[in-house]
Amino acid sequence: MFRAILLLPWLLPEVVVANIFKWILHPSNGILNAWLRRLGVIHEPTSWLGSPTYALITVALVCVWKGYSLVMLMVLAGLQTVPHELREAAVVDGASPRAVFWHVTVPALRATLIVALVLNTLWWFKHVTIIWLMTQGGPGTSTTTIAVSIYRQAFENFEFGPASALAVIVFLICLGINFAYKRGLADESV
Repeated sequence: MFRAILLLPWLLPEVVVANIFKWILHPSNGILNAWLRRLGVIHEPTSWLGSPTYALITVALVCVWKGYSLVMLMVLAGLQTVPHELREAAVVDGASPRAVFWHVTVPALRATLIVALVLNTLWWFKHVTIIWLMTQGGPGTSTTTIAVSIYRQAFENFEFGPASALAVIVFLICLGINFAYKRGLADESV
């Protein structure tokens, strides 16, 4: 039951997530400001998406909330592949639970963690929908990422040449990350 609940953010479309959080974070009618005021944390409503200070952090937290469940599922699958005998042997040899975690479990999860890191890094390059629907890259340029810049150049300014050039640069960066990932996994198999 808990796995199903924790997977819900991954299943929700980005448009739905962006609109739900726009409602939650609304300065005057949002539930977050109402709760924080009721708890005495803030005294006046905060514009979470309208402030250059808070906008990027807020959008990043929404994107993390949307994507954490896939990483959680990958790590859970990786944890189930760690041989129980290794942990038992470490405990028999006198290792503390912390030592078992750092010296047995984490090294066994190395490949899974690398895959999760690479996938998340590549996905951060493609975050357009949530950012665009929540802030459109604003206020000012505080939440403008390279993906938002590509989108804006191509579909607002109709400058397809510079947008294509930026997209090729992003592709090359992602290709470099992919090669580094493959090298990391090749080194592990030796």
